[in-house]
Amino acid sequence: MENILVSFNDKLVSQGNLEVKLFYTILAFVLAALLSKVIYHVLKNVAPDKVKSKRVERSTHLILNLLAIALTLRLWLSQDQSFALIVTIFLAFVALALKDFILDIVAFIYVSYKNTFVIDDVIEIDDRTGQVTDMDFLHFDLAEIGHEIGTLKPTGRYISVPNRFIFEKAIVNYTRSSPFIVQEISLLIPFGEDRHEALELAKDLALKKHAMLLERYDEEAIEVFRRTIEKAGSTIDPKVRSELESNGFRIFIQFLTHYNERGENKRMMVHALYDTFRENDIKILVPTYVRIDH
Repeated sequence: MENILVSFNDKLVSQGNLEVKLFYTILAFVLAALLSKVIYHVLKNVAPDKVKSKRVERSTHLILNLLAIALTLRLWLSQDQSFALIVTIFLAFVALALKDFILDIVAFIYVSYKNTFVIDDVIEIDDRTGQVTDMDFLHFDLAEIGHEIGTLKPTGRYISVPNRFIFEKAIVNYTRSSPFIVQEISLLIPFGEDRHEALELAKDLALKKHAMLLERYDEEAIEVFRRTIEKAGSTIDPKVRSELESNGFRIFIQFLTHYNERGENKRMMVHALYDTFRENDIKILVPTYVRIDH
């Protein structure tokens, strides 16, 4: 059979019969498609496990298409040329398939050597925060904290993250770094309001809330964070500022908070600023939402 195929292929090449070769090329892919359809319908009616039958159908579809490609190469090229090209294509597919696998292993070795994080550390990666519960050569697992509920409380979900993400995404390790962060809130007042009065009211409120928060936190930990911030040329003291916008001035308060309380304290601060402005007859612009129907 092999001798017949070789003889037939050599005859086609020598005669330059492009129409015949094109016919057999199309026929090979048509047969592959038809066989895939037949196998799909057979598995759909016979196999009880739909997940396994789908995997078998996909694998069969891939194998049939690869066979069609191999027969096409064998038809259009000489035996040595087609074999070399098939091997090259196969190696290219293997390299692409193993790229992520190799990166995951390299990332595992890197994390183990550099101690970027260890089990039980709380980290944030790709906008997800969680406690590291496990790590192997391919991925690490996080017990998610706070992504869906707005506060840093466990959600009960576990996230599996590929190791290679440590080379592609920024990682924040809250266990290794300070537990404190600086964040800010803002409210928008119209042009007719006294901007300087609003800033003074915001400043007095910020100082009051700042002192209240400091009483709840460990003095030594606060001092460590203070030195870290001062090295960067700033302070942990609250700050206020205003920024000009198209319809008024936005009043900002920047303040220190524990990371685990950032959502709670942010709401507390913005509500207190709102109440302060209302008590002193300073108007606040209500956000306007525009609905666009497609």
